[in-house]
Amino acid sequence: MDYDEPGEFKFSHRSGDLVFPKIEYIEPLKTEIEHFLSCIQNGTECITGIEHAKKVVEVLSV
Repeated sequence: MDYDEPGEFKFSHRSGDLVFPKIEYIEPLKTEIEHFLSCIQNGTECITGIEHAKKVVEVLSV
């Protein structure tokens, strides 16, 4: 369906095998906190900078 042209309906299909990869779910906030704590404990540099951290805190505080 083309949402730019709502009056016109187009049917699209495909043939062949489909492969669905297994993707393990990992809680994003938990992963970020674990990385942050690892940086503090091990003294390593964080993957993201302070500007990203400020944005994360801003989003979480809403």
